[in-house]
Amino acid sequence: MQKSQQLDFESIITELVEAIRSVKEDGRIRILCGEGEPRVYNDQRVMDAFEFAKNNRNARTEVNTSPFILIEDGWNGLIKSQEKGYIDVYCRPQRGAMVHFKTIETDQGYRFYPELPHRVNAPTEDRNPVRSEVIGGTQFWATSFNEFFDEWSNASEKIGGEKDEKPYIEMTREMVTKLIQKTETNGNKSYDFIGLEDVRRI
Repeated sequence: MQKSQQLDFESIITELVEAIRSVKEDGRIRILCGEGEPRVYNDQRVMDAFEFAKNNRNARTEVNTSPFILIEDGWNGLIKSQEKGYIDVYCRPQRGAMVHFKTIETDQGYRFYPELPHRVNAPTEDRNPVRSEVIGGTQFWATSFNEFFDEWSNASEKIGGEKDEKPYIEMTREMVTKLIQKTETNGNKSYDFIGLEDVRRI
């Protein structure tokens, strides 16, 4: 059974920051997302929370993104946080149509934060993020989704890994919109299932 409550943007940021900062000593944070929404991850409060988790809790934060990372004003907070050593970022070989979620290992066990489906490149207020409380099975769901996360990360390329070539393409919102239109117009794969090589062929 699950309870959900629509949140406004400030509440989204507040809840995410509180969730990250609730990680236990030597705990683990896993975040599976799409293009790394910069309106969320460029927020200084979120970047500070990643720093807190690393430096104050010695926590390991792993983020798994699509191979297309959104940039705003020329940057994305996930990449910056990775460059500073606060988090590890893995890029999937293809975008994938999947649920986005976060699991946080706290002193009271895992917290599980799933999101309801939302449109690609949608305004933050339309992305339908929710506060979710999983009743009578939080550990089960967290364990299941952690396994799902690990499977995808094992098939993903780590930013700053052994390969010289970046495992992602930086894209503006306009670029994503045009890519979606191209995939629909040219009869190529759905945007949800394209990867870097597909983009290079379009």
